[in-house]
This record gives sequence, structure tokens and C-alpha cells, in this order.
Amino acid sequence: APVTGNKTFSPNNLHGNGSPTTMTITLTNPNVFLLTNAALTDPLPAGLRVAATPTASTTCGGGTVTAVAGSTSVSLSGGAIPASGSCTITVRIEASSPNNAQDSNVTNSIPANNLTTTEGVTNASAIQGSV
Repeated sequence: APVTGNKTFSPNNLHGNGSPTTMTITLTNPNVFLLTNAALTDPLPAGLRVAATPTASTTCGGGTVTAVAGSTSVSLSGGAIPASGSCTITVRIEASSPNNAQDSNVTNSIPANNLTTTEGVTNASAIQGSV
């Protein structure tokens, strides 16, 4: 069965001159076996970038999060998603233009089939959230 997931932002309002928000991506493995070497790339939409202090981390066993300050993507490599369980990726995100308020919601989406694993299991639908 495919991996499912969701994305949350805390706080869920982001302003151009405000503090960063923490984005949490949750990956859920419905299968009874471990998924290994999990990798994905989350392309951030226009208006968002990785915060100056990314504070990136993951609970996906052995995984590495790449989130370069000021960049427009976040990636995971080498992660493990537990059998019948889930893991998370967290990183701080900020508005791209510090002088412009981001007054409308921006949807951040990891495209379908972006996740790869050694076992060949992927995400059949997009994993997305709005801030």
C-alpha cells in the first residue's frame, strides 16, 4: 500500500516580517514491513524559503534532512519509515520577501510518487498543507 502523509505548520500564519513557522511533514507507512532508504524532495512554493536557522530534523531512522538556509527545497535521504507507523521531518520556513506580508494562504505540496524507497513503495497522492 502507498505511503500517506500530511503537513502542518506551527504557527499556521506566516507574515513577511514575522517569525518563521515550523513545518512538520508526517509520513505514514500502512504496510507491515519497514520501508528503507526513504528519500523525497519538497519543492517550496513561491513566497516561501528555508529559514535562516533551519533547525532541520527527522525521526525517520537514520535519515538526513537537507534544508539550506534561503533555499527553496527540503529533502530527506536515507530514512526509514517504521512498519505500520510513521515518522516526521521538521524544518523552519519563512516568507521569501521579509518586507512583504504574505496575506494569502500558500499551499506547499510534495508531488505524488516523489517518495522513493528500496521496497518500491511511494506516495500515490500529493502530501500537502497550507500556511
